[in-house]
Amino acid sequence: GTGIVIDIDTQRLLDGKKLTAEDTQTADADRERKIHLQLERDENYYWGKKFANSAEHDSFHDDMAFTKLMEHFKNKNYTPSLPLYNTLLAGLGKRGNLRRAIFVYRHMLNYHSIKPDSRTYTALFQAMSIFKGIHLTEALEMEDEMRRRGVKPTVQTYNALLAAIRKSKHPQAAHAAFERMKQDMVEPDVITYTELLDVCMRADGVGAAMSLIAQLKQEGVQQDIQLYNVFFRLCRDSPRDQDRAEAITIFRELCDVSDESLLPTIHTFDIMLGVYTKAGHSELDLLKLIGRQGVEMDSGFESSLLSLYSNKKDREACWNLYRKIQANDHPVRTWP
Repeated sequence: GTGIVIDIDTQRLLDGKKLTAEDTQTADADRERKIHLQLERDENYYWGKKFANSAEHDSFHDDMAFTKLMEHFKNKNYTPSLPLYNTLLAGLGKRGNLRRAIFVYRHMLNYHSIKPDSRTYTALFQAMSIFKGIHLTEALEMEDEMRRRGVKPTVQTYNALLAAIRKSKHPQAAHAAFERMKQDMVEPDVITYTELLDVCMRADGVGAAMSLIAQLKQEGVQQDIQLYNVFFRLCRDSPRDQDRAEAITIFRELCDVSDESLLPTIHTFDIMLGVYTKAGHSELDLLKLIGRQGVEMDSGFESSLLSLYSNKKDREACWNLYRKIQANDHPVRTWP
């Protein structure tokens, strides 16, 4: 009941019995098994890191290189494990190397009969989200295969799946995946809502994103400024000017709300600096809002301001801005 693991030697001594030859042989076999397991874990770690580095640096020139490595393992009577395959798939996923990731995945199933887990499919969905030629049917078929094999997805798996769906620009499919996520009782995180907002905006613009935010509010999902920060960042990077105009309107409304969890932070203002600039608004309007809200600048926001004026090639802008901030009694913690 203490959780302490006792080997056979200790147990015999605790029982007040002498160790027999059979006990010693059993204990030796037990130690050998533990050493073998430790060596296997070490070898898995070694080859896993080697595979991950090779995959991330694109050292797998073709499928034949991977096959030769598998033959090398076979000659050494070593069977690759699931953690090793997952490490390799994760490296391929980060590179968006979908074709090779699928090849390794099929090899794991067909040659070693290893049952995949949620990390396996998270890596595959991640590869799909980066791969340029991904189609919605491929992501959904892989999800069906995951469910047929009895693998329960995690929030990371769903986030990677939503990213793959985002790449295919199908908001209905994203909403359907989100509903399946709730049915599986998987708690969404900020990345989940980021992917949902992203796919909505890419397909149907700001209106769809705001409808999603309203839907989440109706469903009782706790909203805070982080969710709106995602929305503002998407508007900033959007090719549509009307998206940025809508973002500025919503941002100004948030500055007047009474709910402290929805009040803009300095990170929000940092994002909105890019929105204001691309929309052709003066950054001084934003600085006045910062002063009115009593938000203290940080080095990140100051760096964004410096980058803004550096791009304008205006040497005096920083000093002029500093003087205007002083004239408006705006709180400044530090100024480069």
